[in-house]
Amino acid sequence: MIQQTPQAERFKKQMRDSLQHETLNSRAVTIARHANVYTCGDQDEMVYFIETGQIKLLLLSPEGKECLLAIHSAGDIFGELCLSGIGARHETAVAMKETKLKQIPCAQFFARLSRDLLSEGFVHDLAVRITGQQQSSLD
Repeated sequence: MIQQTPQAERFKKQMRDSLQHETLNSRAVTIARHANVYTCGDQDEMVYFIETGQIKLLLLSPEGKECLLAIHSAGDIFGELCLSGIGARHETAVAMKETKLKQIPCAQFFARLSRDLLSEGFVHDLAVRITGQQQSSLD
């Protein structure tokens, strides 16, 4: 498992604070336990910010085997691969317990990163998470 550095923890706090401010006037969406936020193949251009609860990201093999990519909790974001512009989701996001989310359109998310000078930290955080997912896949 990859160790979190003080710099990474500082960035996560800055990101949480920024997104809480960004979504202050947005309506929270409640996702029931075991319900999907989105599924593989969905066309969804939203980044999700978790207020409460937990979300797991899964990949499904053609044989139906599940590969757990990540578990996210309050203060985390997920769904950021929509920022690539590829279109369809490659993973499925499932609520592990009742979860409250805020949805942030891609353009609004990019604008917030730029406005709060968080782009460099976001890229670093994303690279660390991808590395962790690759290591998990090898296990």
